[in-house]
Amino acid sequence: MRDRPALRVLVVDDHEPLARMLRLVFTAEGIACTTALTGAEGLRLLAEGHPDIILIDLNMPGMDGVTFIARARITGYSGPFIIVSADPRAARTRIEVGADALLTKPFDPLQAISLISALTERAASRSMEFSDGTCDSRNR
Repeated sequence: MRDRPALRVLVVDDHEPLARMLRLVFTAEGIACTTALTGAEGLRLLAEGHPDIILIDLNMPGMDGVTFIARARITGYSGPFIIVSADPRAARTRIEVGADALLTKPFDPLQAISLISALTERAASRSMEFSDGTCDSRNR
């Protein structure tokens, strides 16, 4: 991962110890990470920072994750979302809101890194399509 420009991840989770730990782990792996403890703060940081991927908790006070995803899409964000939640209904919610993946709390931070890598690789391969519809896989 270190040979490429740093990925930019936004973590939106009201559980401060988890957000802090993810920021430390991601930074150690060369991933630029910004954290927000509320949905409103997350939307502000989204507008300022243009992250490549967003990790979002579903159950937060004020603005929940479902509302955050809807508002982020209204602003034009089209990158991947990873839902992080301990809620047993999160798998269904992920499908309903069109999030790309789910991490069930508690989870291993290395699992999050693997998932981020896979999703950003997939997004990068989609953006490499040429006007004739072919894809040059040599540049991946």
